[in-house]
Amino acid sequence: MGHIQETPFDRALSFVQPFWWSEPDEGARYGRLAIKKLEEALKRVRPHTEDYLHIRYLLGEISRRLGRRRDARRHFEALLQLRRLRQNDSNRFLFDLAEQQMKRPREEMPEESLSPFACEPRSGGKESPRPPS
Repeated sequence: MGHIQETPFDRALSFVQPFWWSEPDEGARYGRLAIKKLEEALKRVRPHTEDYLHIRYLLGEISRRLGRRRDARRHFEALLQLRRLRQNDSNRFLFDLAEQQMKRPREEMPEESLSPFACEPRSGGKESPRPPS
């Protein structure tokens, strides 16, 4: 029989879900727990992995939503420092979201901002899909 490999990021994500779906009175408790598990995962993943980028973004976003602005900024800045070396078509949205949430935070995200292949406006205001590289 084979074993199921669970990455540190996968394990930490199971603690993020209760935060996203919690009632307002439970959010802080679940957020603190998610941050703790994400920080543990961050120590166990290598900085060159995609998991590292996702963990940094989630730490920034959850911290921001809990009112921990200094921590949020630290995580968003750490992620954005990697942009020049690490950005590609499949993770570009993470860097864009980190910059947006650090400078002009929004609680609700347009669905297209979560897609790595989001449409970009053409001249004349029409949109065309960005093909994968």
